[in-house]
Amino acid sequence: MSDKQELIQALIRLVIERADTSKGEFGRGYYLMNYHHPIVWDLYQRYRLAHQMPDYQPMGDGDRLDFELSLLSGGILREIAAWCRWRQGELEKTEELKRSAGI
Repeated sequence: MSDKQELIQALIRLVIERADTSKGEFGRGYYLMNYHHPIVWDLYQRYRLAHQMPDYQPMGDGDRLDFELSLLSGGILREIAAWCRWRQGELEKTEELKRSAGI
């Protein structure tokens, strides 16, 4: 597995874990790309073929993020990792405020 693929696998977990589920389930609001764009749609279809995914079965969140992250450069992936670290800090601050307020 390449360094990029290892980073992608780690980011899939981190992005899902840091999603703000207070606004609903993880999903459409957290997708990084609109796969209805013609170029992205073509890449999406190629990804499905390469990974032997049937057309009739929708991608799960992990597969969708793997596809989206695989299109990004290493620098952007590192930026996403930095965002995940920042988001984790924000979540921890919120939890600490709730605890101190007795919520």
